[in-house]
Amino acid sequence: MDPKITCGKCGESVSFKDLRAEKSGKEWICLTCYNKQHSKQINEGKVLQRLKELKKQEQTKTPLINLKCLACGYKYEGSEETLKKMCPYCGKKGAVEKIKSADAFVREAIDF
Repeated sequence: MDPKITCGKCGESVSFKDLRAEKSGKEWICLTCYNKQHSKQINEGKVLQRLKELKKQEQTKTPLINLKCLACGYKYEGSEETLKKMCPYCGKKGAVEKIKSADAFVREAIDF
């Protein structure tokens, strides 16, 4: 039989295996009280982990480029893969081209 010990916070009798040391280390508390004490730290850890995951996803994301359909004139952003497909507006295949940014025009002018 598992001995029962009283929680130092709530006074509930719990088995010895369900006890944890309180933050101050001066008394033993049950798992419920322990989780309440540490819930903020647990949640912060989850938030930090999610931020790291999002940052990693952002780094592996394919860059978007400005595109234009030569058939209908529709302008949109897409990836290099999108360039090879059809226009999402009119459905014309092979009519999509990159639009040069102002930055690209300036770089070309400087190179000459």
